[in-house]
Amino acid sequence: MMKKNKLIPYIYVGLFLFVILIILLENSYLLIDQTSTNITETSWLDAEKLIYSIIAGAKQSIDSVQLTEQQVQRHIKKIAGMIDRLYIEADAKAEEEFKDILKNYKIIAFSIHNGKGNLLYALNLDDLPPELQKTDTLAFPSPKKPDPDDRSSGNSRVMNQLKTDMADSTRNLQMLTIPRIVSPLSPSANPGFIHIYFGDEKLEEVRARIGLQLLINSLENQNVIQHVSFMNDQLMIIADYEPSRVGTLDEKLDNLDALNKGLTYKYYNQTNETQTFVHSIQLTPDTRGVFRVTFRMTGLKQIYSNTSKITIINSIIIMVMASISAMIMLIFHRRNINRMDAMEKKIRENEKLVSLANLTAGVAHEVRNPLNSISITIQRLQMEFTPRNKADEDEYIMLTATMKNEVDRINAIITDFLDFAKPFKPNDTFFDLEDFIEENISFLSAEAQKTNIQIHKFVSASQTLFLGDREKLTQVLLNLFFNALEATPQGGTISIYSDITKDKNWQLKIEDTGEGISDQNFKHIFDIYFTTKKTGTGLGLYICRKIIQAHDGSIELRPNPTRGMTAIVTLPIKSS
Repeated sequence: MMKKNKLIPYIYVGLFLFVILIILLENSYLLIDQTSTNITETSWLDAEKLIYSIIAGAKQSIDSVQLTEQQVQRHIKKIAGMIDRLYIEADAKAEEEFKDILKNYKIIAFSIHNGKGNLLYALNLDDLPPELQKTDTLAFPSPKKPDPDDRSSGNSRVMNQLKTDMADSTRNLQMLTIPRIVSPLSPSANPGFIHIYFGDEKLEEVRARIGLQLLINSLENQNVIQHVSFMNDQLMIIADYEPSRVGTLDEKLDNLDALNKGLTYKYYNQTNETQTFVHSIQLTPDTRGVFRVTFRMTGLKQIYSNTSKITIINSIIIMVMASISAMIMLIFHRRNINRMDAMEKKIRENEKLVSLANLTAGVAHEVRNPLNSISITIQRLQMEFTPRNKADEDEYIMLTATMKNEVDRINAIITDFLDFAKPFKPNDTFFDLEDFIEENISFLSAEAQKTNIQIHKFVSASQTLFLGDREKLTQVLLNLFFNALEATPQGGTISIYSDITKDKNWQLKIEDTGEGISDQNFKHIFDIYFTTKKTGTGLGLYICRKIIQAHDGSIELRPNPTRGMTAIVTLPIKSS
């Protein structure tokens, strides 16, 4: 039961630290999670602001483009090259692919002619004005074979001519004539030409392509942006960080939803530390497109990692502080428990002493009276009834002396019991410490010579006056001296040290070279009735401690490093 009570404080400390640990873990998790959420939300907000600035910049970039005929011709020439290659490689799916080109590149119609101007293939000519349909269907005059160094200017003249002829058309049609690809087998032959018909919608799309590519080029220096891609209403890429992707289709589902439903998609790729946004954009007054932008978020992971480290370190510091606090509390608790145990022990001891004092006082009083009578009787026997026979006289004197000594010993024991039972208050008087010590050492030296024990004294010369009960302190010193004498074998030594400490205390040490005290008996040396002597009462050291404590001092016994014990008495020097 006692062991269980001793474990209770440790159980409480363990529970306290466990609760603190749980709270710290939960708070750390919530803080790290909240930090991650806040960082992510902040990054989304910053990215959204950047997106809207890109949208505004895209509109400004498109509006700032001053479209030239040369820019239009270069773009139409690329389309004509695609049509020509597809016609040469014609298969069953060629017509569908021609339609996709018209739809994706905002072309109204086209026609392919041979070197003599005869029509080879045409698509969507029905959408052209009747007069142009007739002309293109029958034949179109073969243009003069352009000079390779002046191909763009020749195309420009044809385009301007059509502009003039179709100025009143509701669709504001324009046409460019592009020479077909020259065959490597007959480079001198006239391969023919391709008519490309388009309107304002195509011009706006070309302007958008140029403006958006200029915007992308200006964003390449932005380290935070990893990739930007713009698509038209057919999800064809018209401007991109990677020019090789221009003209390809990106028909992802999120691109389609952003185009048709106006939804905005955003993704966070933790592996690559990137954020991707998909957003719709107005490319031309009549055309809506989509742009896709990816941002680098390399700093987020570092911020998150730093925050996590700081949180964990702070949690560890708090846990260590809590552990230290708990250990300090446990130490103070143990001290208080020890004090309470000492107080309880002292209370029990006092209760026992009170009961023993009452019993001892009564018994001692009743025993002492018969002892006095016996002592007086023995004295009379020795004085008045000595046998006349010399042999009987010696034996008679020896027996009566033994009886007298035993009676005196019993009387001394009763006196010890009475001293033990009575409350003690020192009768303080001033006396010289050096004289006091020398007087007691002289008495001890005489006794030590009987057993050939050497006395070594180390007394500091001091004329210090000490305030205390000289008689009782003499009793203490003699008790300790005789304990040392009884413990020290013949031929041994006893060392006596007397000195004034720095904190103004008188300290007396009595060191013997006896066998010492076993560990089992050592913890009981100040207990009542405990003794290792055959004729001891077990009250000597207890009474010594009682006298020393009444002088506000302390007494202790310590085992020597080699052999024997050392008794240490420490008493404060009082001025009054």
